[in-house]
Amino acid sequence: MNQEDFNYWLNMGNNENANAPQKSIVTNQTPAASQGGWANTDDYTQAREVVNRIVQAHIDLTDDYNDWFRIASALANGFGETGRDLFHEVSRMSSKYDAAECDKKYDNCLRTGNGSITKATFYQMARDAGVDIRTSRPQQEVVAKVASSHTYTETSQKDNSLIINKDMKEKTPKDACDIATTATNRFPTFSDKIASEDWCGYLQPVQECMNDAQSKDKMTLSVINTISGAIPNYYAIYDERVIYPPLYFLFCGKAASRKGEIGLALKVLKALKREIQKAYHAEMEAYEQAHALWESKSSKAERGERGPEPKEPKYRSPIMAANSSYAVFISDLKANDGWGVMFDTEADNVSQMLKTDYGDYSTLLRQAPHHEPICYNRVRDNIHIEIEEPRLAVCLTCTPDQLPALFPTILNGLGSRFLFYNLNREVKWRSPFQRKEKTNEQLFEELGERYLELHHMMQELGDRRIQFLLPESLQERFDQYFEEMLQDQFYMLGDGIVSFIFRMGLYFIRITMVLALLRRFSDLAPGKPLFEAHEQAITCSETDFRIAMTIMDTLVNHTAYIYSGLGGEKEEDIFDHPVNLSPEELRLFKALPDDYTTGEAKKKAEEIGINPATAKRYIGDYWKKYHIVERVNHGHYRKINLKK
Repeated sequence: MNQEDFNYWLNMGNNENANAPQKSIVTNQTPAASQGGWANTDDYTQAREVVNRIVQAHIDLTDDYNDWFRIASALANGFGETGRDLFHEVSRMSSKYDAAECDKKYDNCLRTGNGSITKATFYQMARDAGVDIRTSRPQQEVVAKVASSHTYTETSQKDNSLIINKDMKEKTPKDACDIATTATNRFPTFSDKIASEDWCGYLQPVQECMNDAQSKDKMTLSVINTISGAIPNYYAIYDERVIYPPLYFLFCGKAASRKGEIGLALKVLKALKREIQKAYHAEMEAYEQAHALWESKSSKAERGERGPEPKEPKYRSPIMAANSSYAVFISDLKANDGWGVMFDTEADNVSQMLKTDYGDYSTLLRQAPHHEPICYNRVRDNIHIEIEEPRLAVCLTCTPDQLPALFPTILNGLGSRFLFYNLNREVKWRSPFQRKEKTNEQLFEELGERYLELHHMMQELGDRRIQFLLPESLQERFDQYFEEMLQDQFYMLGDGIVSFIFRMGLYFIRITMVLALLRRFSDLAPGKPLFEAHEQAITCSETDFRIAMTIMDTLVNHTAYIYSGLGGEKEEDIFDHPVNLSPEELRLFKALPDDYTTGEAKKKAEEIGINPATAKRYIGDYWKKYHIVERVNHGHYRKINLKK
């Protein structure tokens, strides 16, 4: 039971002090699972008593959809499956009651609830309707001891979700470890909800080599993510546009949450990288020989015959280094025909690049998921690079305190380009001496060799492209699924979450694209082609659709949790119309007064660590590009279109 719920429990025994501030408290009970099939008996008994009073008074709390949804979320998050009967009884008070619709809504809340609406919301709604929610039991049986009696100190680690009290001290070390593990493992997983035999043959070894659901989740997602950025000749039609498989994933976890294991997924591209670099070195050797011969023809007569100077081949790799300069990164992506994987286990490298003065990583990362053309021009250096359809996958890991630097604002949409997975930190010793028939490194390298075979099969198609199709029956389920998700998350988190949900629909299709292709490859008989000569498309199976839906059920919880931390500032709080500022542009804009000169802006830029030359460019864009300032006269600007 969380702090908010306990404050309500304290209030129940004394309505006169219902709004009085409460002392912090601790409980000796194990927290209830938000989606589990059990709940604390005392809590449930109290909720049952409140529901009985609602029914006896014939009070309708659910006539409004928003209220109905909030009660479903509160009971699902607070009591899991055991709260279903309570939800039905409260809903029966409305003339709109429909048992099937109630079950459907409750199932959805069990599946997608992120814990932001607690059972305290239900009690408050009942109280507002005039229901007496005070417990009939003595208060000392309901409320744990107040803070003055527990051993938590100001120097304790407050952020590890574990409150130490007298009863825990009296438990055995194993009991304490079990409680610690329960307290920290609060984010949902999907691998424990999918039958092992349902995974395609390629992904089954990933599931089998990991010991727990979270490890299975993170490695399966990171493999899908990595492969998504390296599949040629494969597309789908989504919202009347051509899309390709690349995904953006960010894994967030505290120290010791085993984020580093995600780096194993890079080995899936090891064989492909080795092959590409072998070809590059062969081209480089041929170039050096041709260039040496070209230079040897130095006489006046020979220079007229030697032709144009040989061009040096561009370095190529499927892995894009996140800590490269923008110019190098865009050049490497171009050399690789616009596709690749940005993979980094230190998100600080990307955060640093987002602050670069030359080029705009943020713009690149925002445009690439939608395959929007990327242009890079430097007249002084005679450089012109254009990538018509970038197909970039991104896989990053970070700690919670690195998130603000990576996403200093949600206004520019960079955060909504990512799918998020939060890593639980298990407070449990893991023996480093376990023996396996194969090490994880060997297993993932073998997956890399198998993927190279799949990559070759796709390359051999030449100009022929394979389309991914979702059958009409699954299209209807897709639309219904995301309509419910959109409405539910909007009611819980407001307008800012909408763009995240829209892109989750896009990423759902991309995940199913990868799953469908890997299943086709896994089921392929020896010696058979991946696609027959007449085949132009691959169709999503019911199994892969259900797997993707189960994955998304989990990811919407994780993403909503991250959004709640990022989304304190909304676009409508600052501007009257949508703008697309980079984090650096927004930071300077917010630091400037409503009325300023160019000189004042440059000085302010230096104070907050922005290059004055860059600041000058930003000042011009505020006026000419974004129209969020007006020019009073030369070198003098005033902010406009601000919310007053």
